[in-house]
Amino acid sequence: LDGDFDDQVRAEAAAALAVLAHGHSKNQDKIASVGGIEPLVGLLQGDTDEHAKEEAASALWSLSSKHYQNQVAIADAGGIAPLVELLDHVLDVPLLPSRHALTTLCATTREHHLLGC
Repeated sequence: LDGDFDDQVRAEAAAALAVLAHGHSKNQDKIASVGGIEPLVGLLQGDTDEHAKEEAASALWSLSSKHYQNQVAIADAGGIAPLVELLDHVLDVPLLPSRHALTTLCATTREHHLLGC
């Protein structure tokens, strides 16, 4: 997700990570262990198109679902604020991935009060 790629390639990579992580704890562990969370958060924060940001939110949701360590890692990487910002600024686009990612992080992270939830 880092490097000299266009937004479509980044969106497709994030979508692939979402599929790989969804409901699969070993893949969630592996993606996080190779540094997959930070680039996804960066994609949310970067100057990328909204589709790429939605796919990054979807991947973060898949990585954080029923996975406490990844929830904390996403929060530590600064992922909460850009997810909230995505909800605030993209009102014409379906925001289900952002909402699910935030719901997962806030509902199950023990430090949810630190996340602003």
